[in-house]
Amino acid sequence: MDGGRRDEGVWPGTNVKYSPDQPRVPAGHPDGGQWTDAGGGETGVELAQARGRGGNVRVGGYTFEATPAQIMRLSNATNAAEAAVSRVRDIDPSWRPRPGLYESAEGAISHQIGIEAEANARFNELRRDAIPGTSHDWGANRLRKELSNRGFTYKRATRDPGMLLENGTSTEQVRIMKRPIKGPSKMEPPQKFYFQHYYRYRARNDKKWGQPVPVPDKD
Repeated sequence: MDGGRRDEGVWPGTNVKYSPDQPRVPAGHPDGGQWTDAGGGETGVELAQARGRGGNVRVGGYTFEATPAQIMRLSNATNAAEAAVSRVRDIDPSWRPRPGLYESAEGAISHQIGIEAEANARFNELRRDAIPGTSHDWGANRLRKELSNRGFTYKRATRDPGMLLENGTSTEQVRIMKRPIKGPSKMEPPQKFYFQHYYRYRARNDKKWGQPVPVPDKD
């Protein structure tokens, strides 16, 4: 077993490619010498598997031996982590999960599960005050259209560039705002600056406004 050898100059989360001393499945096996990608991208997992008996996994510069069951679990965990990270980056493009250290295949699996949990927590934080029943990947035009279909109408322009929409029946209100020209300052939520628009929502016109929710730059 390799014992979690760390390749010099490579950091966790980096997708590592070929090097002459990169360990592989022995050439006599059907899959000998073959590395395959399991998710790649942010989590950077590569597998070298010999059919029926396991093989090596390579994660961000670390190489471990793994059983077939561990390889399957790591592949599934990596795919789930990649999907969760991608969803966060739809509304926070610069977000990155924290790097991790691990010394075994089980540690790598736990790390991928941790990435998924961290990404889901960040997504829920960004969407905490979102309009119920809306999608995180709607752009400003789609958002206005959907709100209009729900009975929201234009009420007035806002003091900062933007508009106030209100549902006359429920008295729900939404402020769709343009990105501030200056900033961000330490006092302003950074999600105001991720895209060209953001919005704030409150369930009734006598309730407190929620935190800014990013609106992606798309139709």
